[in-house]
Amino acid sequence: MAKATVLVVDDERDFAELLAERLAVRDFEAHVAHDGEQAMAFLDGTDVDVVLLDVGLPGKNGIDVLGDVKSLRPFTQVVMLTGQSSLATAVAGMKLGAFDYLLKPADIGQIAGVVMQAKARKQSAQESLRMMDTEKMASLGVLAEGVAHEINNPVNIMVQEAGWIEDLLSEEDPAQVKSLDDVLRSLAQIAAQGRRCREITHKLLSVCGKIDPRPKDVNPGELVTAAQLKFAERARAAGADVVLEIEADLPLMRLPPAPLEQALDNLIDNALDALEAQEPGRATIHLSAKVVGDNLEITVRDSGPGIDPQVMPRIFEPFFSTKEVGRGAGLGLSIAYSIAASLGGRLTAQSAPGQGAAFALRLPLPQAAR
Repeated sequence: MAKATVLVVDDERDFAELLAERLAVRDFEAHVAHDGEQAMAFLDGTDVDVVLLDVGLPGKNGIDVLGDVKSLRPFTQVVMLTGQSSLATAVAGMKLGAFDYLLKPADIGQIAGVVMQAKARKQSAQESLRMMDTEKMASLGVLAEGVAHEINNPVNIMVQEAGWIEDLLSEEDPAQVKSLDDVLRSLAQIAAQGRRCREITHKLLSVCGKIDPRPKDVNPGELVTAAQLKFAERARAAGADVVLEIEADLPLMRLPPAPLEQALDNLIDNALDALEAQEPGRATIHLSAKVVGDNLEITVRDSGPGIDPQVMPRIFEPFFSTKEVGRGAGLGLSIAYSIAASLGGRLTAQSAPGQGAAFALRLPLPQAAR
């Protein structure tokens, strides 16, 4: 097991610095804070495995800081450091979620051992949560498959019938058909909405792994262009310009096209959600495809409000969403991330508040194209 990251929180500066140095000698990554305010400011931007927390801090005492730590970083383990006189307080901390307590002055070997045990507890808690998410995904997959098949049958009939009616009308004398323009407009809407329903069922089936896995030669430029056309109507409604930047002579990629299309759809969906959530104004989505080193890189960049740094580490987690209830289940980015990994690539994100977000999907080029 890799060594832990530790935050030592103690107002006795010499003690805290010395303890951090001794932990560093043992290959721990150790940081120091001297009061609760410093500790929380550090934890606000950095996750650590274990906090070694002095009970008798100035200002907020150790028990209060313990509550703040567990609220901000629920998986981070806290080990209370206490003298004999405040032992009862340390025990009280155990009841409030501390992993353990140590009496000062504690042997460095004992401290290191407890820290590693605490790190193992953190990893176990995170793994349990991941397993719960996996169970949710499995249950959702069963539901998705059933719903998708139930919807697909009537939708296919609806689209076919709309096309059949349009064919019949084309054989008639237009002058004999009253309100022909209105009828044709309605048929176009039926066909468009039917196709939209099929896209929704396609997404549902992708959740439960029912997408055709057979590889084909895929032209990345054509795939990105098709995605632009697919979302053109929604982009116009959102007041967004969609800009294409496709490098010439991109190599063909041998892979199953449906998952890659799904990943790109999800990324564009996410970008449009971000633009629709912000104040009206000039909005842009850049779709690009180019060769970067040994990889094909497809990027979806938006001019939306950006991503809060505090939630950035969680954006690819299943069921995690910052959107309003009813506007997303928190699966789009997670599915795109999983698809990238399944294709031997990776999906990364870059963002800053107020400066939009960029998602880069990188896939290894075939050997012949490197």
